[in-house]
Amino acid sequence: MAGTGCQDACLILTHHAERDDFEACRKIAIFPKPGGASRLTMGTRTATGELLMIDHISIGVRDISRAKQFYDVTLNALGYTCLSEAENSLGYGRDAVVLWVIAVDSPVPPDAGSGLHLCFAAPTRKDVDAFHKAALGAGGYDNGKPGLRTNYGANYYAAYIVDPDGYRIEALCGQAVS
Repeated sequence: MAGTGCQDACLILTHHAERDDFEACRKIAIFPKPGGASRLTMGTRTATGELLMIDHISIGVRDISRAKQFYDVTLNALGYTCLSEAENSLGYGRDAVVLWVIAVDSPVPPDAGSGLHLCFAAPTRKDVDAFHKAALGAGGYDNGKPGLRTNYGANYYAAYIVDPDGYRIEALCGQAVS
């Protein structure tokens, strides 16, 4: 994406294969925001200082208002909100922006066979259920009902959706039921 400068989106992807330590992640870094000014956003280290493998990812959409309607409702079910809004970009997160959705002329075409998907952390299994219901109500398509996927892990409770632009998204709670 040479020449696009600060038009990239930020999303933190974390995976704790050996532990269910989702609450231990504290990530802070400075990245440019659209328009060239600095913006505080999530970064790349856990609370213990462990460097995470992936820092962020960008997604582009054709219709930013349709994406806003979808992601406002869907991500709110997980406790995330739109923290930044401009004419051609939306920034989502809890305390700081971790996902940018950007209007582009030629987004990546949907390809279910590619294996590409975005996975959002859900605090509880009920939040995974709420994510799935909210996404369906906001124009998403079912790609896997909420449920336990023991082939991925003993506590892997997830739901899968295809968003209106064809991106496959997931909500995951890896916490055991207490």
